[in-house]
Amino acid sequence: MAVRKKTAVKRNRPVTVRKAQGPVKSEEQWIRTTVMIRGASHLKIKSITYWEKKGIKEVVDEALRIYLKGKRVKPLPKKK
Repeated sequence: MAVRKKTAVKRNRPVTVRKAQGPVKSEEQWIRTTVMIRGASHLKIKSITYWEKKGIKEVVDEALRIYLKGKRVKPLPKKK
């Protein structure tokens, strides 16, 4: 049985280094989070993304902007 050597594959991808950062205060920066939603809402969102040629992120962002528009929100208490 012959043993074949694996050839090294070089990929010319730029290496990115991520630095650990504290909490982000920018309102325009995207924050990754996980949420649980009802199945019916998920199906509607998927349908909207298909017919409007948008991503889930854009559809949910638009829905949240509409919901939060004009809401009065108290600031969070400062941590001690």
